[in-house]
Amino acid sequence: MAKLVNFIPGRNAAPKPTIKEALDDLDTNLPVSIERYLDKMVAQIKGMSLSRKKEILVLAKVIDAMGIDKQEMMRYVSKIKKNDILKK
Repeated sequence: MAKLVNFIPGRNAAPKPTIKEALDDLDTNLPVSIERYLDKMVAQIKGMSLSRKKEILVLAKVIDAMGIDKQEMMRYVSKIKKNDILKK
């Protein structure tokens, strides 16, 4: 016998499966030139021995330059936390 929930328009009966992802297991690869640029950028930032406040400012400028709004950023952060994507 079918559940009544299955007959509600616009509602899926089956829940979506969650997928565990790791940083290396993502199905997309960055171009080599971007990888190289990111490695240089991170090395430069770490080499400057910036205070935590200035590191946050750098990150905020990168996020702003990418055009990511607050809600989208929070969605990305929760996905990163949920799927344990970070290497640390």
